[in-house]
Amino acid sequence: MVAGFVISSAVLIFIVLKFLDNDKESGSGESTNAEAASYEQFDIDKDKREVLKGRNTPAWFGTNVQFYFRSIWSIVWADKIHSLTFFVTVFVLGIGTTLVEGLVFLFWTDDLGASNFLCGVSVLVTVSFEIPLFYYSEHLLNRFDEHVLLVLSGVCYVVRVVCYTLFENAWWVLAVEPLHGVTFAFMQLASVHYTAKLAPPGLETSAQGLTGTVRSLGSITGTLAGGVIMQRLGSVFLYRGSATLVLVTISLHWLVGQCQSSSPLSSRAEVCPEELEKGGGGDLPAQPEGAVQGTLNLKAGPGPGFSASEDSEPNGEVNR
Repeated sequence: MVAGFVISSAVLIFIVLKFLDNDKESGSGESTNAEAASYEQFDIDKDKREVLKGRNTPAWFGTNVQFYFRSIWSIVWADKIHSLTFFVTVFVLGIGTTLVEGLVFLFWTDDLGASNFLCGVSVLVTVSFEIPLFYYSEHLLNRFDEHVLLVLSGVCYVVRVVCYTLFENAWWVLAVEPLHGVTFAFMQLASVHYTAKLAPPGLETSAQGLTGTVRSLGSITGTLAGGVIMQRLGSVFLYRGSATLVLVTISLHWLVGQCQSSSPLSSRAEVCPEELEKGGGGDLPAQPEGAVQGTLNLKAGPGPGFSASEDSEPNGEVNR
């Protein structure tokens, strides 16, 4: 297992370095434009630009790497300490969920005497509860805040794994298996929607990738550490310990949210229309003269196609 992890890590590092090397050789014009964009986004003045360009390092090291790390930090710290604890919570939930998805069948069969048939039925029960929750995701998000969903996800996880350690008959696990559907669905909904709020303009996809990476790192950590703990200290210790870790983490995240007086995300969203027209509001760039203003509604109009209109009526047409 350790050898496989080392080989996979080496392959991943090789692919990243190869990608960066190709990016370095992709053309001076495109590279110059990318560097200028990264400088302007992070307000790097001309003197610092010359220092970065004058270093005896690869071209991408002084610009792209700095751009990448500052982009990551702009996402992680978008909501101050609350967003930081959010990523910590995602990491810990990644540890917890992988202990259930990857190792719980060993616990059931070895300690509770479960059959393979029971393990298969448990998956069916889990998925049966995930589907309706995702179907009604819009209603859930309208009723509950993302942080409430994340905390509920952690609470369901804690109740479920603690119950695993208390059961003597393996068939009782089916009584708490629906909670896994709640844990997974609520965690996914909260993560995707809150990450979308954290993302600065132009980094929406990168923000979702960052959240997925943090969760995957938690899964890797949970698989490696969980196997060792299960072998040396037993399954009961492993799952009660993971329940304690998740409970402490979600409690910390909830307390930080309650103590934080105001969120920078609210000020980012509150951009008045007058500032948007001038191009000076929030994080949005100024609109060049002659640019088309308004929105595009993809609902078909009465004609065979789209038509321009000077009015602002919601008639499914392009408004100029």
